Amino acid sequence: MTKEESNSCWVEVDLSAIRHNLREIKKLVGKSTALMPVVKADAYGHGAEKVAKIYQDEGVDNFAVANVSEAIELRESGINGDVLVLYNTQDSEIKDALSHDISLSLFKKSIAQKLNNDAAKMGKIAKVHIPIDTGMGWYGLSSDETLGFIDYLGSLKHVKIDGMYSHFSKTRSREFSENQIKTFRSIIKTLEGKGITTNFHLAKSSGVIAYDKSHMNMVRPGLMLYGIQPQDTHHTKVNLKPAMSFKTRVFQVRDLPKGTPISYDGTFVTKRDSKVAVLPIGYSNGLSRYLSNRGEIIIKGKKFPIIGNICMNITIIDITDGSAVKEGDEVTLMGKDGNEEITANDIADKVNTTCYEILTSIGSRNQRIYR
Repeated sequence: MTKEESNSCWVEVDLSAIRHNLREIKKLVGKSTALMPVVKADAYGHGAEKVAKIYQDEGVDNFAVANVSEAIELRESGINGDVLVLYNTQDSEIKDALSHDISLSLFKKSIAQKLNNDAAKMGKIAKVHIPIDTGMGWYGLSSDETLGFIDYLGSLKHVKIDGMYSHFSKTRSREFSENQIKTFRSIIKTLEGKGITTNFHLAKSSGVIAYDKSHMNMVRPGLMLYGIQPQDTHHTKVNLKPAMSFKTRVFQVRDLPKGTPISYDGTFVTKRDSKVAVLPIGYSNGLSRYLSNRGEIIIKGKKFPIIGNICMNITIIDITDGSAVKEGDEVTLMGKDGNEEITANDIADKVNTTCYEILTSIGSRNQRIYR
């Protein structure tokens, strides 16, 4: 019995696809632009340790995570490059960050002072990146606050500015996005006039694809590394290969008469004598309940509809038009089988969410098998 057969469902991660996607991004941005892959949330459910090692093998030496604990996990797994914590760091985490040579996002004078003091006591130089809000409306500094804060950091002997960054808000709007680029570039020009040069990064995946002027000297791809076309861009400049598949197996096939209610609340009633397949998977495995009566799966290269409400551990499929389906057959809930494919974007569109949520909820809840 294989590992897959011993589990009700599993996630497959194609490491060669991830390597391919990284190389595609490198070709797109060119040699003069460094990459900072985003591997937060366990590399969007793909497994940060495995994925980051591929990036490191490919010559990448910058990584972005959400918090200090994620950064330390990378360090302990053997990642040696610069690791940036994108979000707020608590006072209690500063010493751990310094001891593991982790770069922090910095936008508060109180944190800067403690960071400087702790670094001095430990005989270290703290590396920081300054987040600038150019239109996202969340954390960081406004463009008007940036220069004063940088001047303040210049008085701290144990703090080094290793980068400055911003974040696209709505890349579907070219006017809004280009204004963000203009604002960020204006800050860069002012800083360079003061003799300050560092890593400047604005472009996430959709920016990498849609806005060449946002590449600066560093980009911060995330979603496209995992083979997913960003939902907010329709450009096809790169040939991306989805890395994650989500699978299970049929555990029962049943014949049901016309008029049989299916699953909780009987939201689906068979309109004919029907054959159904029972799958050992449900919303506890990350299969969204909003796919009830609207989702699809693939068996032997053919799509079949989900019928009735998805349960915590059970999902029912109508296979009346696919009588060859039998117990033990492999089922693809996300991924490709033959000529049919279900992408994270397909699922996200059906349940009115983002593909990021689909990837992280599926990838973090199930056993991963690496190919």
